[in-house]
Amino acid sequence: MNTLLPVNQLFDAAFGSRDHACSPNRDQVFKRVPRANILEGDKDYQIRMDLPGVKAENLDINLEERVLTVKAERSFDLPEGYQTRRQELPGKVSFARSFDLGTAVDADKIGAKLEDGLLLITLPKSEQSLPRRIEIQ
Repeated sequence: MNTLLPVNQLFDAAFGSRDHACSPNRDQVFKRVPRANILEGDKDYQIRMDLPGVKAENLDINLEERVLTVKAERSFDLPEGYQTRRQELPGKVSFARSFDLGTAVDADKIGAKLEDGLLLITLPKSEQSLPRRIEIQ
């Protein structure tokens, strides 16, 4: 006996159980705190932040009162002619994270680069925070 399964059951059989699926509402925005590594070199600090799928035009980096804030948004739009049958990836994701820089960073020289979903923020150390040799008299 040949039995036809409904489309959703076919997708579940092919791609796994629907118990792990996200909300079916594509308009809902999921908020995430992006993972980051903070590194220290001799003359600067680096923040390396994981922002998969984020484009530079959807990224906002601000410094206000010694607090560096990174905000980004990513969306997966449906290709024309397609509809969602199963959704495990959210339609929109909002990323946000803040870092208190203190006085060890030269705020005027901060730089940022986004490449392949990795944001690299370079934070040069301020002159007063760099080690210096003290002459003995």
